[in-house]
Amino acid sequence: MRSGRTEIERLKLIIAKLQRLQFGPRSEKIEREIEQLELQLEELQVTNQAARAVIVATQEKAQPARRALPEHLPREEHVHEPACECPDCGAAMRKIGEDVSEVLEYVPERFKVIRHVRPKLACPACERIV
Repeated sequence: MRSGRTEIERLKLIIAKLQRLQFGPRSEKIEREIEQLELQLEELQVTNQAARAVIVATQEKAQPARRALPEHLPREEHVHEPACECPDCGAAMRKIGEDVSEVLEYVPERFKVIRHVRPKLACPACERIV
């Protein structure tokens, strides 16, 4: 089977040739053939565009934004605690998760990782997330 680009180029050349012959004695037959080839060409072009879109989408998904920091580096953890009471109603907050970010810091002659932990708290009374 021919590749998509070569098939498209072949069909374009055939259409151009048939359009030059269009005003000859068998012009009705040639017109039908031109219409069929144009439909086939349009279908191939749409298929090629769809294939390119799929390839681009898979390439974008495959590349992560940033690699994780190596596990062998020493880590220092900083926990940023929000208030234990809801700022709206004053009810006690409960933990629903946490956001963790790691920052690479250079201390002369060595590296260390500082982990910033920000707990996510929710108020059971008013359903506010802090």
